[in-house]
Amino acid sequence: MKLVGRKADLRNAAILLLGLLISLVALNKLQHPATPAQDREELKASLVFVGLPLVGLGGWLIQAERRQARQQQQMSLQDSFFQILKKNCGYINVIQFSLASGLDGKLAKAYLDKRALEFNADYDVSEAGNITYYFELETADATLLGNAES
Repeated sequence: MKLVGRKADLRNAAILLLGLLISLVALNKLQHPATPAQDREELKASLVFVGLPLVGLGGWLIQAERRQARQQQQMSLQDSFFQILKKNCGYINVIQFSLASGLDGKLAKAYLDKRALEFNADYDVSEAGNITYYFELETADATLLGNAES
C-alpha cells in the first residue's frame, strides 16, 4: 500500500515539476527580445495550455493526497481509540493509546484531552501523574450516532 502511495507522490511531483519547467522555459524565452513573433505565440500557447494546467493539476493532486492521508490517519486514530475503550470498558490512558496509535506521548495526550472534552469524560490522576480517562460508552455511542446522522 505504501508503495502505491509513493508512486502516486512521485507521479504528482513529476506533473508539478514538468508544468513548472515548461512554464519557466516559456516565460524565459518570452522575455528574450530576440524571440520571433511566431515563436512568442507558440510559447504563450504552451504556457497557457500546457505549463499552467500541469502546475495546477500537480498541485491539486498533491493537496488531495495530503488530505486523504490526514483522513486515513484520523480514522486510524479513532479506530485505535474506540478499540481500547471497548476492550477496557471505557477506560484508557495515554500510554495505552500511544502504543496502539503510534503517536508520541504528547500527541496521544492531546488527542485524549480533545476526546475527553468532546465526550465529557472523567479522569483520574495517579500520584505519579499518570492520567486515566473514563468514557461512558453509552454516551460515546450516542454522540457517534448523532454525528453519523448529520
